[in-house]
Amino acid sequence: MLSMIYGDETRVFVNTVIGCEAECQYCYLPKIGADKIIKSITAEEVVNELSSLPFFVRGKQGTIISLGCYSECWSEKNKNETIKVLSVIAKWGNYIQLATKQSISEKEIFFLNSISLYKNQIGIYLSIPTITFSKKLEKGTACIKERLLPLQFKSKVHKIYFVLYIKPVLKGITLCDKELYRNLIEKYQVYVVVGSLFGVDVKRQSSILVGEGYFHEKIIGEAEELRSYLKKSGCVFEHSIEVIQKIKQKEII
Repeated sequence: MLSMIYGDETRVFVNTVIGCEAECQYCYLPKIGADKIIKSITAEEVVNELSSLPFFVRGKQGTIISLGCYSECWSEKNKNETIKVLSVIAKWGNYIQLATKQSISEKEIFFLNSISLYKNQIGIYLSIPTITFSKKLEKGTACIKERLLPLQFKSKVHKIYFVLYIKPVLKGITLCDKELYRNLIEKYQVYVVVGSLFGVDVKRQSSILVGEGYFHEKIIGEAEELRSYLKKSGCVFEHSIEVIQKIKQKEII
C-alpha cells in the first residue's frame, strides 16, 4: 500500500491525497494503481503523523519536506488541505518544496511568502515538461500561461523561490522547446531542474527515495543534452533536492 507520508531524516514526502485526475499521458501513477484519487487524509492528520515520525527533524537544518509525489498538491480538490498543512509546517522552519502543474494565483503566492520564516524557505517548482505539446499530453492541468503566472511576481516576494521544473524529459518532445525554456530562464533568472522519466517496478527496489524505492530513473540522452544547452543561460540541476543544497551552500559562503 502506498504511504501518505514517507522518507528519511534527509527528506520526507507528504501527500494529503494519493492519486491524481490530471491524466497526463506520461504519468507513472497508473502503473501503481493511483491514476484516480484512491485515498485522502486531512491536514490535521498529516501534521500529526509527520510530527510523530521518529526520524523527522524540525528546523532549518532539519528534514526537507516535499509535498506530493503521489498527487497534485495544488488541484482544486487538494489545494485547501495543502494550504492548511503549509500554514503549520512552515512555522517549524524546515525547507519546503512543492511542485505543481496547476496555477497558483497572485493572492496565493503572497500568502506563501507571508508564512515563510526566512528567504528561500519555500520553493515552488513549476512543472513544465513540455510547452508545445502540453494541451495534447496534459489534459487536466493548467495551460502553460497560467502555470507560469507566478513568475510575474518573482521580484515582489523575497522568502520563496521559483524553479522551472522540466521533469520528466519526454523523448522527442521536451527537447523541441529548448529555446523557449532558455528564454524563460533568461527572462526570469530562475533555477532549473531537468530530470528523467520515472519507470515503475514494484518487484525491484531501487535506491531512489521518491516512490518508496519502486521508481527507477529512465536515463535518456536528451535530458543531458537539454541540461548542457540550458546551463549556458542559468543554474541547472538534475534533481530537485540539489536546488536546496545549492541554496544552503550559498548561505554558508
